[in-house]
Amino acid sequence: MKQHLLTLFFVVLSLFTSLNMFGATTSSDAIDLKGRFPKPKTRSADKPLPFEASINGSTLIIDFLSMVENVTVNLYNLQGDLVYQFSIQIATPQQTTISMDNYPRGSYTIDFSYSDGESVYGNFNL
Repeated sequence: MKQHLLTLFFVVLSLFTSLNMFGATTSSDAIDLKGRFPKPKTRSADKPLPFEASINGSTLIIDFLSMVENVTVNLYNLQGDLVYQFSIQIATPQQTTISMDNYPRGSYTIDFSYSDGESVYGNFNL
């Protein structure tokens, strides 16, 4: 009986190891966002950011958690060159992904800019 349990244990362990080796299990690395965003029109205690960003391999993931009005998302490379930009207005929660497959490995900055000059930014590596 012990021999069967030990064999089963090693089979399960090798399965988990092989899945992890071949990327079957992936995880996202959260991007630490800093800065200021426009104050909400209604009073509230420290309201969390209306979005989150993470990188999963070569895919940049932006989760818009609540309404966002007129924000421009900019991506800069290490030299400070603008490499990607889009503007968006969100009414309901949604997720946006950006493939970074065609971008060279290195450090990047994501910047969420508002028309009033406030911005939130974070750095990540490919």
